[in-house]
Amino acid sequence: MTIFFKALFLSFVIAISAFGNDIMHWPKDTTSSYLNRFSVGLRLGLNFSTMAYSDPTIDNYAYSPQAGGIFGFLVEYEFSKHIAFRTDFLFLEKGGEISDNGFSYEFHPWYADMAFPIIYQFDPVGSIRPYFFTAPVLGFAYGGNIHIEEGNDSWSTGISDASIAPLEFSLMVGAGVKFPTRIKNHIVVPSMELSYCAGLTNTYSDQELNGKANGLNQSVYSIDGKRKNRGVQITFAVAVPLSEFKKSVKKKTEPVHEKEAVVPQPTPDTSGDVPSISCSSIEEINQLIDAKQSVNSKIICMTNLNFKWNESALDENSKEYLSEIVLLLKRIPTMKMNISGHADSTGSAQYNMKLSKERALQAYEYLIGHGIVKDRLQYIYFGASRPLYTNDTEEHRAQNRRVEFEIVE
Repeated sequence: MTIFFKALFLSFVIAISAFGNDIMHWPKDTTSSYLNRFSVGLRLGLNFSTMAYSDPTIDNYAYSPQAGGIFGFLVEYEFSKHIAFRTDFLFLEKGGEISDNGFSYEFHPWYADMAFPIIYQFDPVGSIRPYFFTAPVLGFAYGGNIHIEEGNDSWSTGISDASIAPLEFSLMVGAGVKFPTRIKNHIVVPSMELSYCAGLTNTYSDQELNGKANGLNQSVYSIDGKRKNRGVQITFAVAVPLSEFKKSVKKKTEPVHEKEAVVPQPTPDTSGDVPSISCSSIEEINQLIDAKQSVNSKIICMTNLNFKWNESALDENSKEYLSEIVLLLKRIPTMKMNISGHADSTGSAQYNMKLSKERALQAYEYLIGHGIVKDRLQYIYFGASRPLYTNDTEEHRAQNRRVEFEIVE
């Protein structure tokens, strides 16, 4: 079983490395969306466990930890930018081994644990977000075995026959890192954790202590004191925001509806290297929001959302920048945007109008496909009628082939 979990754990790591298209950056604040605050996921790992005995006579034996697999799932909710709460449902092997001069006593119980971590998340460092947590843990013993070897003889019995205490209470502390990524246009949040779990309650049952249990303990040592679980856990998890599930269902059941407004405009008077409108970056918009200033009517000019001549398809750099627009819209759920497509002066007016529509539509559909409801968006296209710069150089024409995002609060 241990080999199986090791192989499965390695497979998850390889899969994320192979299929993750790009690493995303964390938003400066948590989203206010109910669905985006909730995440669900799977967890795999290893538990390096041992036992702590209060009986001083057992100190003469050699203690050996054991490695067992961990499998489970999680549900997490972010209360704020730094505080989150999670529920873990884990299935894992605990116990350990004591041995001395020709005999060994192996204790291998299986537990179903419910852990309730309270998480403090530090500010992101690039695409990585470190955190630490503490968690009460309630464990239910449901299987496993006890095995004794003495010379050439051996005995085994099941945990249920041994009648160990069916419940235990533990405390866990640990630290981890999250690093959001995207697999085939779906946002996932892998994480890795290192934790220590200390059992606080006695795993000896009354039947063991009074000698009525078939735990094989009596033939090894006189049971006294307490026996508690200890363990170091290394786990890897992959979580998905609930908004991703909503997005998938919406794609299957509801077609994308266009909202468009074609407003022909005369060509502005542009000259030299001075742009025809005042543009803001996403960083500047976030700074204004942090300072509680209005961003209404601000226009984001995405200079890295340019298109090659005669093309409307988004490249990977464009998708990465659009992901930042998605995070901005999710940060302020009341924010709306007018998306406008533009072309340079190359080609006929009719052709440029069609091309600018396709560019605006590409950005519009990307935002909807990543969880932004269509009622918050409207796309507009202007052909070559609204250049940022004169079309006298290739550099200026490249700037004019663009998509703008006007904020409407």
